[in-house]
Amino acid sequence: MPPSRPALCDQCQQQPATVFLTQCIIGGGTIQRQLCPACAAPIIESFPPTPLDLPTDQVTGWLDQIIDEPTKELPKEVTLPETITVEELAAVLHVKTFRVIAALIHQHLFSYAKKSLSFEVAARVCQRLGVKAHRLD
Repeated sequence: MPPSRPALCDQCQQQPATVFLTQCIIGGGTIQRQLCPACAAPIIESFPPTPLDLPTDQVTGWLDQIIDEPTKELPKEVTLPETITVEELAAVLHVKTFRVIAALIHQHLFSYAKKSLSFEVAARVCQRLGVKAHRLD
């Protein structure tokens, strides 16, 4: 029996499907899609950040310790573009990336270093760290 081949992407029909998405339909039913990473990327990036259902009493204290951990002096004000990645925001603020991620979790948003943030979300992170954010014109 020949080795089985991986399924091809439902969209491009050229690359192996390694991303599997299930869409729930209101009223019942699901649609399952098998996509390659390139075809799945725009779909995944369009998902809004998912609020986390966390026990806030336990997590808030831990996050506050991370966010408020002494570091070199933060800027008083920063100018940010319309979108910025988590790691770029950390660089602008002169903090480690995990402090920005902790500030996002504090807002019930889960993220990662390469994730793009809107100006509004980035400004809330800055505010949490005591830095005033201005929008780049």
